[in-house]
Amino acid sequence: MARLARTGCALRCVRERLHPVMTRFSSPTRRPSPTGLMTALTLLFLAALPILFRDQQSAEATVPSYEALLTIGADGTVNVRETFTVDYAEESSTGLLRRVRQRDGDRVYRVTSVEVASPTFAPVNLTVRDFMHERQLRIGADRPVSGRHTYVLSYDLVGVLREGGAHDELLWDVLGPGWPHPIADATVRLRAPVVFAAGCLAGRARAHTPCAGGPGTPGTAEFRQSALLPREGMVVRAAFTPGALSVPVPTRAPAHFGFTPWGWLVLLAAAPLGMVVHGRSPVWLRGAMLAGGAVLVVWDVLDDVIDGGVWRAAVDDKLLSGLMLLTLGYLATRRAR
Repeated sequence: MARLARTGCALRCVRERLHPVMTRFSSPTRRPSPTGLMTALTLLFLAALPILFRDQQSAEATVPSYEALLTIGADGTVNVRETFTVDYAEESSTGLLRRVRQRDGDRVYRVTSVEVASPTFAPVNLTVRDFMHERQLRIGADRPVSGRHTYVLSYDLVGVLREGGAHDELLWDVLGPGWPHPIADATVRLRAPVVFAAGCLAGRARAHTPCAGGPGTPGTAEFRQSALLPREGMVVRAAFTPGALSVPVPTRAPAHFGFTPWGWLVLLAAAPLGMVVHGRSPVWLRGAMLAGGAVLVVWDVLDDVIDGGVWRAAVDDKLLSGLMLLTLGYLATRRAR
């Protein structure tokens, strides 16, 4: 019995000596990592992109002819009537996507009164949605189409006419922001109730060449361009005598990122201020900093979204101030533990 007692004591001593070593090499229980969760969500979003934007354009196709008539009204509204023929190389069920720009810098346009028809009886079910700075017009989606078909698309542009010092003007890329298919022959006609000077450039940005054609009878102009490659455009410019047409008051939206040096300075001040706080701030002050920072961040993000939609979102120094308060509250809470 004495020998067994000595053996048990020896085993306990060995276990007590090995316990710190075994604890060091054993895998501790880890809490879920926020970084890992964000990484997983990011990978999931990237994997879903092909599904979200699948079939954005129809299958291989060409545009043998394209004609656009821009009628500039006395009230400054521009009615656009596009007549184009699409030759589908193979059967497609994705239809045709026409993108019309709605914003240039801080200037916002409106695309209204959208209508589409097909003299060749192609599917023309129309879906309209706003995406970033564009209004996307999906024509004939979810219905199979093949062969050569003609479409007539019309819409109004509000707010594109600009006031200038020497003249008022219309500056517009008729094909912009770019067709995904080559266009064999394109014609753009301008019509207005007053006399105007006009010009046209074709091609990609910073690689424009003058279009054929020019002003015609008073109040008209016609421009032509052939062999346009995908994503190339036709930028027309019409200059009017100031006051000849009613120019709408421009609608402007703030820049998406309106940070100033003062805002960045406020954010950078969070680190030294957090060291000063050093956990000695009362509980109510830590909570107030966290709540105030969250309110500022949410307010800065949502105010423009509520006013003009998700693609008008803009952030400025309010966001940086909110992040500063959140940082201070976080540091104070961490140091108080």
